[in-house]
Amino acid sequence: MSVLRRQWPGPEERPRVPIVAIGNFDGVHCGHQAILARVVARAREMGGTSVAVTFDPHPVTVLRPGASLGLLTTLDQKVELMAHLGVELVYALPFTAEFARRSAEQFVREDLIEQVGTREVYVGKNFAFGKGREGGVDDLRRLGARFGMTVVVQEPVAVGGALVSSSAIRQALREGRVDIAASLLGRAYAIDGLVAHGEGRGQALGYPTANLESGPQLLPKIGIYAARTDDLTTGERGMATAVYIGSQPTFGAHRLQVEAHLLDADVRRYGHRLRVGFVAWIRGEERFPDSGALVAQIARDVQAARTILSAPGSGVTA
Repeated sequence: MSVLRRQWPGPEERPRVPIVAIGNFDGVHCGHQAILARVVARAREMGGTSVAVTFDPHPVTVLRPGASLGLLTTLDQKVELMAHLGVELVYALPFTAEFARRSAEQFVREDLIEQVGTREVYVGKNFAFGKGREGGVDDLRRLGARFGMTVVVQEPVAVGGALVSSSAIRQALREGRVDIAASLLGRAYAIDGLVAHGEGRGQALGYPTANLESGPQLLPKIGIYAARTDDLTTGERGMATAVYIGSQPTFGAHRLQVEAHLLDADVRRYGHRLRVGFVAWIRGEERFPDSGALVAQIARDVQAARTILSAPGSGVTA
């Protein structure tokens, strides 16, 4: 299991023969996985330590605080996914305005070489670092040659003819194309959230829901989805779910909500942390003339979710 650190180690804590990957790794998508797999394999070959260096919070939130980024993964998700790939150590460096002012040479000399003793570093082709993103892969190679550090650049990865990137995944999610997002991620896109008390409308309609406080992660396009849900508190996994993302226009509400109707499990999970993995889009949000019409449509949505989730390869049976 990976060990997460938020700061570099002291001299006596340096990892043995550190083979390092650097990046934001938001999403830990198929392109990131290619880099991390090479790092893990090389560390095993060298008898060293596989290390991933990332930044928390995402640099965009510091450099452009007004930007609406929408994270694909929380830090906890990132570490968990890296651990599954075999990464032994994750450094989540606090990204601050002061840190952003460090030059490219400072980062390589002081952080990678002096603090960690990096032997080899792996990055993506578009990697940029240092104040104002002044350094690119050519600069990293030049600095690596000066300090005795090998630099390996991973070429972009394509899936189904499409280049994998965090921005492409965000675009797919904003369009409700969770299947495309899943192909680029190598898994279903998932959001984590705490179950909070809602207004009880679902219960009154006969379809109780777990209302999620989803945090900073990007929500897919407003609509209805078939999904799988894990209860991170109890350890239950793969629960068939119909998920609604929207503002309940039938009732004149306006606040965006995430409501998960567990098809075959108890929905009363207040205070539990759930992970909802989106499998397929069912339909967009609609305004209904009355609650009766809404209930009839919810019944059709639930049946659609059951059909999708019972299909071969879905991992969930009806």
